[in-house]
Amino acid sequence: MVGNNAYMGQPGFFIINNIPVISAGTANWGWYQLVVGDGTAYEKIFNIYVNADGTTVSNALVDGGAFAELITGEANQAKFAFIPGGSITYSPALWNMTGQAPTPAPDQTLVAPLVGTVDTDGDFGALAALGNLKQSELAFSWTPGNKVVGGYYVKVDFTDTSHPDRFMMPMITQSTADGNWVTELSAQFGNGTYTASMEQFRLKDPGLLTPVVASSVDATFTVNLDTLGLGGVDGATALGLAQGGSATTGNWIDIRAIASSLPNATLLAYATDANGNLIDRGDGHIGADVSLGDSVLGRFGMVKDDRGGLLFAGDHSIYLRAGYELHFGIESGNGVIQQTPAVKVSGSGAVTVSVDGNGGSLQFTAQVNNTLSGDDMLGAAQRATDQPWTYVNQGSTVHVDVAGSANYANTVHFVHIDVNPTTDAWSVGGVAYGNTNAFRAAVAQNWDPGIAIQNGNGTFRGDANWTVQGTGGFYAPVLVTQAGDIFVIGTANVDNRAHIRSFGENIWGFEDLRADQGSDFDYNDMVVHLSVL
Repeated sequence: MVGNNAYMGQPGFFIINNIPVISAGTANWGWYQLVVGDGTAYEKIFNIYVNADGTTVSNALVDGGAFAELITGEANQAKFAFIPGGSITYSPALWNMTGQAPTPAPDQTLVAPLVGTVDTDGDFGALAALGNLKQSELAFSWTPGNKVVGGYYVKVDFTDTSHPDRFMMPMITQSTADGNWVTELSAQFGNGTYTASMEQFRLKDPGLLTPVVASSVDATFTVNLDTLGLGGVDGATALGLAQGGSATTGNWIDIRAIASSLPNATLLAYATDANGNLIDRGDGHIGADVSLGDSVLGRFGMVKDDRGGLLFAGDHSIYLRAGYELHFGIESGNGVIQQTPAVKVSGSGAVTVSVDGNGGSLQFTAQVNNTLSGDDMLGAAQRATDQPWTYVNQGSTVHVDVAGSANYANTVHFVHIDVNPTTDAWSVGGVAYGNTNAFRAAVAQNWDPGIAIQNGNGTFRGDANWTVQGTGGFYAPVLVTQAGDIFVIGTANVDNRAHIRSFGENIWGFEDLRADQGSDFDYNDMVVHLSVL
């Protein structure tokens, strides 16, 4: 019951007062949900839709076999009979009733999400003017018109209005007990105009497969970053941006490897403040708990075949805040990291950087480019998490190039990694991520049937298009060796070693021998490169 106090105290009635409604002057449908049950086996859900303009209720709908009616003479009230009838006899099974077609939800039941920023304390600040934003890192939040059921998951989807077919990784969060929700910051917006809309999912749907009612209306925003000065800082051993009088808070730096004498090692681009403190990639905080891995913004390098011929030269678009410093470390094939090798930055604007380590050197160019390509957007998941994977949608198609030097014929697949929105725990096919035969068997049973490329027995190249057959989400490359080993993301491999190495944006190299088989860990046995069509 949403209504007047004349019903107070009558058996079978209850009253909900002062519920949030659509703001005055913006007539639209609001959505509410009443859940009756203990949250486990027996649960009855009623979806309630009320059309209002802040003061007057003009229509009301309800599903689940209930009845909705406006209250005559009460412009701001409606009533709902959840068990309509006179003398009532019913089975408790009603509360677990399934199969009934719900009342269709009116289109665009929720208002657009707020667009803003989040500080290091987690406090959200909404941006009032969205037509000329000077920051790439944005967060999104609830308003009274799009609060959700407490504990429900919220997914915010994005579209580049000039390139609506481009991949854009959504942001996922969980609402608080009172239905409020806020995402983390996401640095994935180059110059351009975008839309953001939100959907909600029940707590029992961590895979985010079935949204509840319609998505929200779109929030539209435009990012327009000024080009800041790029050059050497900290004695020309790191890259930094000169903000000057600009309101722009950061820029995208386009990095391209041009030469390397390192034996298939990779560079780690990591962020510090002016005092050398590592900065957390996620929320920007500093402190003793921030590791080098937490501060990595990108990995890139050059990968060559066994005779020294170039297979792939890595590139990477990295977002750097003004005031931060971008330093470079070296990770060798055996996993040893040199955090502070000799670095020399030359020039300004378009700069050249040389990184000299114990086993050789790597040179690359860097310049500001605030307009992201489709391939840059495809690399958003890799940048956000520092993991060798991508985020793609069901039915989408990407191009897959492979190359390598291997004595054996190996096969590359891609598998959907389920990431729990609450715990961030990984799983495949319901089997928890880990160095277990059960997990590797789950990978073999669930890799996407849309792609399988086999090659080897020497130096090779090949390519194919991959149309994603599985549900949308994070997909990681998998190598099946001629000997039958399955090598996956991270260290969930039989030898507890990492067999995938990132050589740039959407470029990953595999080592095809276990540590006990005399592996050289050169990560060039199968190298995979994804690109948009």
